Amino acid sequence: MKRTTIRKPIIAIAAVAALLSASLPAASQASAASASQQQEQWIQQVKLNGEERGLSYPLKIESGKVWIAMDDTASLLMEYRREYDAKKGTIAFTNPWRRIELKLGSKTATMNGTKVTLTAAPAKKEGTVYLPTEVLSQLLKAQVTWNAKTYTLSIQYAARALATSWTDYFWVDKVNGDLYKAAPGQRAVSIGRTTADVSHAQYLEIESLYDGEKYILSALDRYAEPTYITKLLINGNKLVHQAAVHYSGSWWLEGLDRYGDKLVMINGSTVEFVTTSGQVTAKYDLTAYGVNDQFVVEDYFGDVLFVRSYVNQTLLLVDLKEKKTYELYKFILDKADQKIVTDNIAYGGLYGGDRLTALGCRGDTFSFKHTQLAEPYEETRLTFTIPRKQK
Repeated sequence: MKRTTIRKPIIAIAAVAALLSASLPAASQASAASASQQQEQWIQQVKLNGEERGLSYPLKIESGKVWIAMDDTASLLMEYRREYDAKKGTIAFTNPWRRIELKLGSKTATMNGTKVTLTAAPAKKEGTVYLPTEVLSQLLKAQVTWNAKTYTLSIQYAARALATSWTDYFWVDKVNGDLYKAAPGQRAVSIGRTTADVSHAQYLEIESLYDGEKYILSALDRYAEPTYITKLLINGNKLVHQAAVHYSGSWWLEGLDRYGDKLVMINGSTVEFVTTSGQVTAKYDLTAYGVNDQFVVEDYFGDVLFVRSYVNQTLLLVDLKEKKTYELYKFILDKADQKIVTDNIAYGGLYGGDRLTALGCRGDTFSFKHTQLAEPYEETRLTFTIPRKQK
């Protein structure tokens, strides 16, 4: 009897539901099914320039419109700086050529001060700020397509500038090397042009020199182990010095960036010592000193510069006084380690270098730490005295 009393209401409800469904027009049923299907979609990726990219927030599809989170828009179109004032409900996107301003709940936006009317206003949805995708196409100048069958949002955008930020935002135009800067709430202004070729650059890094508004921008061809390195010294609203070097291999050697209060910058084959204001206090074109390979700077002792050969990965002592260079492993390593270095250079092996590190000096005699290149891999102390002419 218990089974009978429980199942009868269920059967009755199911029958009523079936009758109601049958009484609905076919178009209404299809529309409801479509709306239900759209509501169930959880789309947390888009295609950017043909490659799938994940989103922090799912796309919203409402009344035939597609919405994308403001934060995801900024992450996808990294050429733009995004500013959001939660109290005022204002949103701004800035790149070197455009400043777009929007407001939550308003269909009126501005682009470089000119009013633009949108068909839908930016809105908060479930606590997240969302933008209709027309903001990307109409204002940010991206090509946007929505495939309703596959629920795929495709965005095409060719970024012309690399961007980075500290308190202010900075850009480097990869086409012509123009540099731009924007303070919060302001349009970008030109601050100079680099003569270096930055077309290979894929990343722009920034380092504050903690000396007023002084920064080093580094345009790099890749995030890790870059081989094209352009360094741009910014003082306020002006590019005051630049240096660029290209390494022909695919590995990274750590080098000296500072010596005391000076910046150490490599410009081709020239080592430059530069103040944070852009004044060059000393520079040495190392080809004139017998250095015929690309290099990084490892240490500096006034009239002696230590650089590491990029290809051979050997430590070179450059005598700036007598314009001579000594490849140290040939003078101070034992025969076994010399052979290991020579063989690796001959066969192009990546062996980790000669494992020599300068420690200090007393007069013309320099001391080094060295780790043997074969067993037992002991650490030793070695010395080298520069054979300078006695006056």
